[in-house]
Amino acid sequence: MQITVAGVTDPGRIRFRNEDRYLLHPPILAVADGMGGHLVGDKAAQTVIDSLAAVPWDGVEGADAAARLQRCVDESRAKIVTVIKEGKIEETATRVGAQPGAGTTVAGAVYIEGEAKWLVFHIGDSRVYLWREGRLRRLTRDHSLVQELIDEGELTEEEARVHPRKAVITRAVGSYGESTLDTSYVDAREGDTIIVCSDGLSDELDDSDVSSVIVDVEDGEDEVSLDAVAFALRDVALTRGGRDNVTVALMKIGVSE
Repeated sequence: MQITVAGVTDPGRIRFRNEDRYLLHPPILAVADGMGGHLVGDKAAQTVIDSLAAVPWDGVEGADAAARLQRCVDESRAKIVTVIKEGKIEETATRVGAQPGAGTTVAGAVYIEGEAKWLVFHIGDSRVYLWREGRLRRLTRDHSLVQELIDEGELTEEEARVHPRKAVITRAVGSYGESTLDTSYVDAREGDTIIVCSDGLSDELDDSDVSSVIVDVEDGEDEVSLDAVAFALRDVALTRGGRDNVTVALMKIGVSE
């Protein structure tokens, strides 16, 4: 099966540093959004991306892939904790409950070719979407305070987008709290595109906005470059404010470019 990938990351219009990292390593795709301030988030995000990149994913079965993903998370968490304890980087407040330490979200998907499935994984508020036959479907549910309030009926999606504590996440890979990875399986079809993004995109564009951008890029074309989609999403996020680092990574199966 032909696999095509593309990605882009940008510090945004306000922040000087980019603490996002992404991995384009078919059959795996991932985005990590580091937290903890200067140098801390960078290191946390790079740690989990390096761990994922070191694993042989070709030909892996779904159950084994899920176990490998959790091992990567556990190993990354241990490394981040060690860095903090040894004082190699300064402890700073993170978004997770304003606790000192370092951490990162991670989200992505593995294409399990032998089972014709996507193995979707995430911790935190980075998201995974599926674009199929002109429709967008969100495949992850944020580990965040506002998502819990939405689930409890105390906030609407629209209210959550402007809530003063919308940046507080409830799970991450790092020196505090739970680091259990959520995984799920989705049947894969030829022509599927998986889109993974940091909250720098999803904070600026809701799901309908993301869908509209992709439709505008495709605009009746039979074949569209994934790079064009990635850069269009990035550009719209920047024009909407670009208040955080913006990262988008895409993987498409069954169509060569």
